[in-house]
Amino acid sequence: MLLIALGIAGVIISVAAMWHAQQLEERVLVLAAATEADEYARALEREVDRGLERIRVVAEMVAASENLGYKQFARIARPTLGRQTTVDALSWIPRVMAQERAALEAEMRTQGQIDFVIRQHQGKQMVPAEEREVYFPVVRLEPLEKYPNALGFDMSSDPTRKVAMERARDVGRPKGTPPTLPIANARGQLTMLVFVPVYNALIPPTTEAERRSELRGFVAGGVLIDSVLAQAVASFDRDMFVVELHDATDPAATVPLRLQAKEADSPEGPPDGSPVVANGQAASALVLKRDISMAGRRLELVLTPTEDFLAAHASNRWWVVLAIGLLTTGLVVAIAVGLFSYGEAMARYAQQREIANAHLEERLRDREVSQRALARANEELRATNEEMERFVSAVSHDLKTPLLEVDLMVAVLRKELDRIGHQQGASRPVAAGAALDDLVHATKRMRRIIDDLLEHSRAGFAPVARQVVSLEELVMETVDDYREQINRCGARVEVESDLPSIDADRGRLSAALHNLLGNALKYGCPTDHADPSVRIGTANVGEELHIYVQDNGPGVPEEFHDRVFDLFQRLHSDGEGTGIGLAIVKRVAQAHGGRAWVTNGDSGGAVFWIAIPQRGQHHRRPQESQQLSAAS
Repeated sequence: MLLIALGIAGVIISVAAMWHAQQLEERVLVLAAATEADEYARALEREVDRGLERIRVVAEMVAASENLGYKQFARIARPTLGRQTTVDALSWIPRVMAQERAALEAEMRTQGQIDFVIRQHQGKQMVPAEEREVYFPVVRLEPLEKYPNALGFDMSSDPTRKVAMERARDVGRPKGTPPTLPIANARGQLTMLVFVPVYNALIPPTTEAERRSELRGFVAGGVLIDSVLAQAVASFDRDMFVVELHDATDPAATVPLRLQAKEADSPEGPPDGSPVVANGQAASALVLKRDISMAGRRLELVLTPTEDFLAAHASNRWWVVLAIGLLTTGLVVAIAVGLFSYGEAMARYAQQREIANAHLEERLRDREVSQRALARANEELRATNEEMERFVSAVSHDLKTPLLEVDLMVAVLRKELDRIGHQQGASRPVAAGAALDDLVHATKRMRRIIDDLLEHSRAGFAPVARQVVSLEELVMETVDDYREQINRCGARVEVESDLPSIDADRGRLSAALHNLLGNALKYGCPTDHADPSVRIGTANVGEELHIYVQDNGPGVPEEFHDRVFDLFQRLHSDGEGTGIGLAIVKRVAQAHGGRAWVTNGDSGGAVFWIAIPQRGQHHRRPQESQQLSAAS
């Protein structure tokens, strides 16, 4: 039955290991997809910035021109339009007050626009604009032949465009309308109309009121969202993702753009916005989203990996883990069979020894033999105590040697990963580098645990070597040892002046003070206020000297006042501590015949106490404190 249970347990462990391998492979797949999604997002941000920069350059050139004629605007706009495919058209839209309307219309007619009038939409027709305080008509347009009906259109008559212009005017930065499908755009692409404000002042105004009063007009550019997305994904593998772009600022106002990266072959994109899937359907269980800012609007880039992406990143090595697990299970069962046979033989031998031991016990009932055995046991106990210190040193060496070997192997693995990455033309895998960093962090934490456990052990068995110790000198040495941490967190350490001498073991008391000060800095420094402080002092109570370390940290709840000194007890799981320091403090106090406890301060924080009994020692009563700030 035992062998059967062992075999079943081995199969269960193998299946669990296989499941874990599958989970690990899925995490690696998600990480790879997230990395690709970040690259897509960065490429799209670069393309968006290039498109907006083109419009800003034209706006700066317009701002530097006083009388902007048709030919002058064409010279400014055509070079920008001719070098790219993402900005469809550029226009100049001045601010025209109501009393300036007639003069502007007359001037435009003398410049060749015979039928020019400031207009607005009424249903599907263009009619003269209603009387209002201010107009924003299109007076310069490039290319004019592409949108001839736009000349004279009052942009402020459209509520959506008016909102975008007002936002651009008030903040002095480009603002865009929701992406739409304009009727005049022959390519049927989603277009965002971006407005860049132009001001009269030579120096850009700095306040909203100044921007409103100094507004001269706007340079508007039609940004083709389809072309921006196609340009951004052109350099990526065409078969790996289905790409969608949404206007997250106002999802109900726009139509989402959805395409496969393979659409980059066509500058016009699909006419209906439908995806072009190259090899297989999208893996909809894994959807990655990234936010992109464009002219004050938040666009959401959504990428769904295809079956091609999953096939390219799936290693399917979990079955290897299962095979190894099953082979190991068979080997363990075989070894167990051999051990079972050996165990039966040992059982027979043990039975024979029990019979012999029974005879020996009868002889040991003799009092003299018993006394000799007791004396021998006492001698062994004394020898054990004498060997304990040597054993502690040996254990420290033997436990830390494997950790050193782990450090060396981590260094070798880092070099090997770098070498393999150099040969393959890639950098070190992010997951592998993070795993090695975690391993180094774990070995460092293990060293701290070993050191604290050894200190805890020494505090319990080693004899107390009492001597007269200058407590003030010992405290100042402890503060100096933590000087770097004190300066780093800007803590203020106050030490009562004229601290007394104390009858104690100097080494153990130093270890206790180090742990108490380190604990106070660890929980006192990350306070909500900017003045972390620690106070160290003493108090004479009867024949005991009470030493305290007080911080202004979060304090210790009353239900943990006793448990906090237990081994491996920690109030917070997100720290670098080992949970042994306060246990060492408790052992040091008990070794001196005293005790350790914690209270909460009147104004917050925790106060940790050590009581050390004194043998008629005279103490000086503390009168004042000296402050040791982070700068001291």
